[in-house]
Amino acid sequence: MRKLITILVICFTLFNSCQKETEIFRSEKIKDYYPLQIGRFITYKLDSTVYVNLSTEKEIHSYIIQDKIDAKITDNLGRPSYKIRRYIRSQTDSTKWNDLGSFLVTYDTTQLEVVQDNLRFIKLKEPIS
Repeated sequence: MRKLITILVICFTLFNSCQKETEIFRSEKIKDYYPLQIGRFITYKLDSTVYVNLSTEKEIHSYIIQDKIDAKITDNLGRPSYKIRRYIRSQTDSTKWNDLGSFLVTYDTTQLEVVQDNLRFIKLKEPIS
């Protein structure tokens, strides 16, 4: 009798503890991480270490890079894309920006693609966890 009561209590506990739960996964949007708006820019500093004289001396070259969203265009698949221009200047010269090139950023419904030097990279993909 005691075993039967113990088994009934265990079964009752197991059946009552099992409930169906649904969890809703909410993720941030890519636009929150990579805002695309014409005229926005980001400026950052690059340092490059170069060894000269048969690797006996070390030189550090510093540059300032600026990525600026230039225009909104359409890519070959008909998706809205943004053309980003990259400028470079020496750390000592604060006025002259030289054009370094451009690349294309496409925000699709679930991913962010970057086309640079005719190579396509998927940089971000939803859901972001």
